[in-house]
Amino acid sequence: MITIKRLERIHATVYFLSIVSSYLIGGAGMCIGVIIGGVIIFIDWFLLKKMSFYFVRGNRGAMFGSLVRYIFIGLLLLFVFCICKLNVWGVLWGISIVPLSLVLVTFYLTFNYLFKVGGN
Repeated sequence: MITIKRLERIHATVYFLSIVSSYLIGGAGMCIGVIIGGVIIFIDWFLLKKMSFYFVRGNRGAMFGSLVRYIFIGLLLLFVFCICKLNVWGVLWGISIVPLSLVLVTFYLTFNYLFKVGGN
C-alpha cells in the first residue's frame, strides 16, 4: 500500500531527477523553469492535501476553498509566464511532476498486482 508520505518521497525523487535531466537536455533556462514549475505544483499538492480533510468532513466551504486554490495557482502561473518570462517548456515539465509520479505509482502497483512480483 502506498501512503501519502511515500508518495511525497516519490514526488521528490521525480522532481530531483527532472531537475538534473532538464539541465542536461535544455540547459539552465529549462532547469530554472522545472524548479519553479515544481515549486508551484508542490504548493498545489500541499494545499490539496490540507483541503482534502474539509472534503471528507463534508464542509460546505470546501468547494469555495477549491476555487480559491485554482485561482491562486492560476495567478502564480500567470506571474511566471508573463512577468518572469521563464522557459515555458521547463515550467510545464515542472508542473507535470506530480501527475507523472502518480502515473508511475499506478503502473508499479498494477504491475505488482497483475504479476505478483515479489509477493506470495
